[in-house]
Amino acid sequence: LHALVPAEGVLEIGITLRAEPVRLRTIEVRPPPAIPGLEPDGAAVPDRALTMAAIRNHPLLAEPDAFRGLGGGEVVHDPESPSGLHVRGAAADQVGYLLDGIPVLSPYHSAGGFAAWNPDALAGVGLSATTPSPAAPDALAGIVHAETRAPGTRHSAQGSLGATQARLTLDGPLGPRAGGYLVSG
Repeated sequence: LHALVPAEGVLEIGITLRAEPVRLRTIEVRPPPAIPGLEPDGAAVPDRALTMAAIRNHPLLAEPDAFRGLGGGEVVHDPESPSGLHVRGAAADQVGYLLDGIPVLSPYHSAGGFAAWNPDALAGVGLSATTPSPAAPDALAGIVHAETRAPGTRHSAQGSLGATQARLTLDGPLGPRAGGYLVSG
C-alpha cells in the first residue's frame, strides 16, 4: 500500500482484512539420531553396537575410529593419552577385546593414535558390558568385540592419511571358488 501524506492535516486510511486459508507444505517431524553418550539420563546402558558406516558418519569424530565411536555415557576414553576404554569408571585393563572372537591384548598405538584396528577392515564393533562373558572372564568391565568385513568381489584398495592416523586396506577375490583376501595396515 502506497500513500501520499500531505504536509498538513490528517490522513485516514481504512484497511479491511478478510480471513483466507493458506495451505502450508507438509512438515515432517523425526526423532534426532541416536548418538552414544547423548542418551537421556535413564538410558545410559553402555551396551551398544555400531556399523562402520555409522562410525564414519558420527558427528563427533573427525576421523573414523572404532573405539572412540563406542564412547559416550558410561563409556569414557581419554583422547590425550589413549590407554583404553573406561566402562562405568573401571580401569582400562578391565575391558577385554575380541577381534573375530580372538582375544587381543592392548589394541592401541603407543605413538598417540587411539585404535590400532583399521576401520576400513572392520564390518562393525560393539560393547557388551551388562552380561559377563565366558570368553573373557578377566574382562570385569565389559568386552569390545569387532568383526572384520568380508573381502569384495573385485580387487580394491582403501586408504587414508590424516592428522592422527594413516591406514591402508587391500581386498579382493583369490579365484572363482577360492575365497578372498583382506590385508590391512
